[in-house]
Amino acid sequence: MRVGAFRRISSFLFDLILMFGVTSILFTLFVGELLKPDGYEQASTEYREITEYYSGFSEENQARYDNGEITQEEYEETADNIYQYWLLNTRDQNAIIFTYYFNVVMFFVFSVNIMNYVYNLILGGRTLGRRVSGIELGGKITPWRLFIREFLLKGLFWTVTLGGGIMLDFASIALSRTKLAPRDTISGIYVKYQGVDYPF
Repeated sequence: MRVGAFRRISSFLFDLILMFGVTSILFTLFVGELLKPDGYEQASTEYREITEYYSGFSEENQARYDNGEITQEEYEETADNIYQYWLLNTRDQNAIIFTYYFNVVMFFVFSVNIMNYVYNLILGGRTLGRRVSGIELGGKITPWRLFIREFLLKGLFWTVTLGGGIMLDFASIALSRTKLAPRDTISGIYVKYQGVDYPF
């Protein structure tokens, strides 16, 4: 008997929380500092100082408008000028800070995806989330098939499609009679209830 979308989602979220927790610990203890580009600390400090400086101008502009000293048009023009100058003066700092956060996102994305594959490989697809939900993987489970299913068609595809793959998978499960996601069909590995493997 094939497993429905709700049970599969709950098992996935349970496993995702575990893997995200482990990745967060690794990031905090070992990786966080390594991902910082050269000059990150200085750029962060300068960014805060520049932002505070231009915030003063924004507050003054707001006060003048509230007191009726300038018109709305003058207020908006001044506010836009302040914003443009702020953008110009924080351009270099923003580039460095963006690089750091991009590195962080990539670390979490690839770490969780790789961990998910290894996690499934070691446990033969019987992850803690699936055990709690009373389900397991069925079919011919091999390292290569798991790699296709868990890393390429799940982790990588979901990431590249910015979540579109998640909606496609679970829509297929919820709406189809077979309750199979595309990755189930392609990999030949499906989700079933523990201890049973009916051909329907």
